[in-house]
Amino acid sequence: MAFRVYKPGQGRIARILMGVLAALLTAYGCASLRDVLSDAGTLPDFFKALFRVDVSYAQVVPIAVFIAVMALTLWFLNWPRFADFLIDTELEMGKVAWPARKAVVASSVVVIVTMVVMGVMLYGIDVALLFVLRRLIKLY
Repeated sequence: MAFRVYKPGQGRIARILMGVLAALLTAYGCASLRDVLSDAGTLPDFFKALFRVDVSYAQVVPIAVFIAVMALTLWFLNWPRFADFLIDTELEMGKVAWPARKAVVASSVVVIVTMVVMGVMLYGIDVALLFVLRRLIKLY
């Protein structure tokens, strides 16, 4: 069975981004797996004779897992249902009316100012309630 790309040229950016994200996540997982397997020892003597060097589980298993997951990712990115989803997602993202830089900056300033004001208000309420509990009620 030959490998073929499902609908080549369509959803290219979405597929590449998904592949890169999957590769980064898998690489991080394999690095963590290598750390976990660092004390697992070396492979049996058969592999020592085959590779002519001591090979540890921490070297072989993460590489095998990375290759397997990347092969599965490649298959999954060309699975018709998921590929169609990515193609449709990329088409819809092209239809989005993205705001101008000025609008994004203005909205960000509004959010930051609102959060600072609310933080100051909550701090004031907290100090007032603490004063009431300590001085007037002598509860705390």
